[in-house]
Amino acid sequence: MRMKTIKKVFEIVCTMKSQKQAPRYEIGTGLPIDSWPASQKMISDQSFMQWVISYDKDNMPLNIVKIVSKMMEDDDIEDSKVQRCSKSVYSLYSWVGALLEYDALSKDVAPKREVLKKSRKRVCCGESKIS
Repeated sequence: MRMKTIKKVFEIVCTMKSQKQAPRYEIGTGLPIDSWPASQKMISDQSFMQWVISYDKDNMPLNIVKIVSKMMEDDDIEDSKVQRCSKSVYSLYSWVGALLEYDALSKDVAPKREVLKKSRKRVCCGESKIS
């Protein structure tokens, strides 16, 4: 069970990194096809941590957000299960969750920022007319 949880978290991260359209699953086991070799290659890459640090959270593709959100709903990767498996895997799991939350909040805040920007322009224009 522990290895299954770890593999699923890494499949999520692989999906985010490669931005593939959708994971394919084996019939019967439900495990992603070829996910573990791809995961091992990904985490052994020296630039992996730099990729995590510099991930473009403001431009996450909608299809990736949808796929990853659905994958995060899996019963095998509940918060407590992942936390018991590995601290490093839990860190990645938390990072993905934070990115999804940031994406949802930024979409909610974007229209409000636009209104604020327009309001500031009007205030600046009004101040320049007064002076």
